[in-house]
Amino acid sequence: MQLRGWDYPHVDGNEITRHKDFIQETVSWGTHHEVWRLYQSAQFMHAFAMMEDWLAEYTRQYKDVVPGELLEVTSTLWTMTEIFLFCARLAEALQITGDVMLSYKLVGLGGRQLQTFDVRRLPLHGWRKAAPDLSDYGEDVRLPSATLISSAAGLAVDHALSLYERFHWQPDRASVVEDQRKLLEKRFGY
Repeated sequence: MQLRGWDYPHVDGNEITRHKDFIQETVSWGTHHEVWRLYQSAQFMHAFAMMEDWLAEYTRQYKDVVPGELLEVTSTLWTMTEIFLFCARLAEALQITGDVMLSYKLVGLGGRQLQTFDVRRLPLHGWRKAAPDLSDYGEDVRLPSATLISSAAGLAVDHALSLYERFHWQPDRASVVEDQRKLLEKRFGY
């Protein structure tokens, strides 16, 4: 699924490896460092680095971004959206009925500051940081597959807003939905 320049999950047909009961791909390119697996049981696992931690190595524009210090608002929302939409499409494609379990976890959040890289927006205050002891944040979401399929975008917004609260930020839901709509409509020029 490709909503922005990098597909979710990244699939390069030449790099997929086959194993006894799963297929897998690993990629390390630019700000993208990830591995995914799809098991015969329909379980999907995807682990990836926060792109903010690799920006300084990849582009001069973000040379002052220190790994482990920031979490970018819009990129986080867009990634949550990709996760929920991908899982919905996978459940639909595999014709999964009944409940599905979607689990996610962001690791290494302690002390990170929530920030925007959008030059058209005011920077968020420096005190919008995760508590130093917030080592990780995530949820296990169990819901009917039909609900996931019909409500994936809204669920992504809900979970992004819940994450933002850990940084003492509660934006208007309508503005977050609009940011998500830009991704879904591929309007990156804002």
